[in-house]
Amino acid sequence: GTVAVTDTKPGAMRTAFSLADMYFYRRNLMVRGDMEAALTSHPPFSSASGTFGGRLRESVALAQRNLSFKDGAVPFEGEAVVTGLASNPAWRITARVPEFGLLATGRTSRVEGTAGAAAIVRYGASSVAVEGDVWVRDASAQLGPERNRVGEAGVGRIAARFNIPEFNRAGGSNAMVNVTLGVSNGWAAAGSRASLEDLRCEVPFDWSLAEGLRFLPNPSLAWRRLEAQGVKVVPDVFLLSAREHAVDVRLGLRVPDSNVGVAARALVPLLEPGLTVIEMALPEAEISADDAVAAIVRDKAKGSTVSGRVAAEATLRFLGFQPHLLGRVKVADGRVRSDKFEVEGVTVDVPFESGVFFRTIERPFVSFKSCKLGNIRLDRGRLDFQVTQQGVFADRLEVGWCKGSLNAYSVHLAFKNPKDDFIVYADRIDLGEALMMVMPFKGKMEGVLYGRFPVGIDGGQVKLTTGFLYSLPGQGGKLRLDDHRQMVSLLDKSGIRGTVQVPLSKALSDMDFSTFKMELEPKPEGGGDEGVLRIKMVGRSNDKDWPAPVDLNLNLHGPLEELLNMGIGVSRK
Repeated sequence: GTVAVTDTKPGAMRTAFSLADMYFYRRNLMVRGDMEAALTSHPPFSSASGTFGGRLRESVALAQRNLSFKDGAVPFEGEAVVTGLASNPAWRITARVPEFGLLATGRTSRVEGTAGAAAIVRYGASSVAVEGDVWVRDASAQLGPERNRVGEAGVGRIAARFNIPEFNRAGGSNAMVNVTLGVSNGWAAAGSRASLEDLRCEVPFDWSLAEGLRFLPNPSLAWRRLEAQGVKVVPDVFLLSAREHAVDVRLGLRVPDSNVGVAARALVPLLEPGLTVIEMALPEAEISADDAVAAIVRDKAKGSTVSGRVAAEATLRFLGFQPHLLGRVKVADGRVRSDKFEVEGVTVDVPFESGVFFRTIERPFVSFKSCKLGNIRLDRGRLDFQVTQQGVFADRLEVGWCKGSLNAYSVHLAFKNPKDDFIVYADRIDLGEALMMVMPFKGKMEGVLYGRFPVGIDGGQVKLTTGFLYSLPGQGGKLRLDDHRQMVSLLDKSGIRGTVQVPLSKALSDMDFSTFKMELEPKPEGGGDEGVLRIKMVGRSNDKDWPAPVDLNLNLHGPLEELLNMGIGVSRK
């Protein structure tokens, strides 16, 4: 640098210096700039005044982020006045950082805004006092990769008003910094899933060398609107405390007209804010059918209601500017009802992580105790699955049906094109329950059936192809109907009429069979809306009027819903 001392006018003296290059380096932070200053003293040289200014230029490397100035440099300027030069000099320095643009970019994030600062320093032979403001306005942040933004947020203004009351320089430990941090017009959005409007916050605190950081009572936090998936949220608890160079923030949220509330805790290291950890929990809460949270289902599925116990937990960390979330969602004793179906005893356990993409982890599952869809009843179902960036993968689906079970394995549905073909295996299906799908038979029916049903999913439509239930060789059964007229109705539907109908119905109503098979062809070749249900019975009748071997094929034609007595309006699906 250079220093010059000149006479600017008779009796006055001007001292000036300049630095063409200056550097500041600490850990991962590097600043480069230039500076110049001039001070003019006046006769009788008991006072002086002057100005200073400079720029911080080029970019700053901080951790894994690139921080830069939109205009290439940050200007600073100020004035200084000193009195009492002869015996007791006292300085009054006014410093300003005119507003400048700031831009920080990461691999999957972008933050920009406008910042500024101003301060006044009073410096004497034995005392110092400081007051000022630092602010950022019109700031915005975009999180996630450019093609798949996780969310965006911003703030109209965030400012810190600070004050260091006058203290004796000889005992610096008695210095105290008073700060009020304020935020106004904060906002955030995560697509259509969640939004925050008009966030306002004020936090007063102080710091001293003797006592460290201390938060003062009555911080405030409010917003005009916070909504997630159509559910409004209001603040409940807001507490701050300091511990070992970190800030501990505790926040409670609640949903009006609901038992649901969320507790959040953030631990923010003051020296490494990028290592902030946020823990969130939704303590188990009972949701009734008229709960505000249950309204999500009521609004999206008219005529449907849900209830049960829900709980959730999550931990949020930051990898650079990229948020990384680990969490778990649970449901117990859930119930879903609508006009056409009812599910009882729903249990959900879904652990997940969300960074650049969302995916499930560990072994998520959904289960239920009972399910009724029209006239179809299912018992104790369970679905083990995984969700990835590409789609949903069902490891295994098992449901109780007709006192046996239905099982499917390895079903993959991509989000972009949900399409797959798989087999549903039927295991130990009760003969009587199977026949009840066709007719409301009454009597004694013994037998166990096995089978398979090919299923296709394409474009949201479920398509069945020919499937069957059959008895294993050597595993026969019995059929004892209370009234043979029940069998008459079945024969009539299959087209067997005339004089043989009644004696045949009596023979079939009391028989031991060696082979039983039901084959369902939902849509025969050639199209049409009707399906075919084929029933084959081989055995021997015990009817006294017709004690003879039986080898009978029955073919029932009609819409799928009528053939299986479903009652849920799916014959055209």
